[in-house]
Amino acid sequence: TYRDFSAVSPDIFLIAPHQQDLSQLETAECPEKALGIYNEVLNGLVETVFPMKRVKKFKKNRPWRSNDEVREALRLRRQAERAWEKNRTSLTKKQYNDMKRQFGRVEKEARMKFLKEDLHESKDDAKGLQRKLNRLLGKNETLLP
Repeated sequence: TYRDFSAVSPDIFLIAPHQQDLSQLETAECPEKALGIYNEVLNGLVETVFPMKRVKKFKKNRPWRSNDEVREALRLRRQAERAWEKNRTSLTKKQYNDMKRQFGRVEKEARMKFLKEDLHESKDDAKGLQRKLNRLLGKNETLLP
């Protein structure tokens, strides 16, 4: 979540506080209470002018997770995580850490197997193989005009 501050000019904060109901400031007993009331007014103004926007995150494409063994390890890891969050004992923490390590090993093996097969399918296509290697190594493709 974030606030888009670039959408509105800063002049809104010169005009808008005068339009707010600040009558409670006059009845405040101490400066700290008046400052708290003023902060509430400004926070309300920020909420109305700059509402929170949610960013939709897209899941990464992980085709190796479609493997039944990986799904089962993920399910067991999440189950151990929920048990640890519920009980917070050293035993459930140890079980959760063991499941995390096991899931990491299983996922790594499945990912390596998937990528090897994917690269092996492109052995006759040099251009496609180079494209896949660049993607795996994180190199950006520069397109020449």
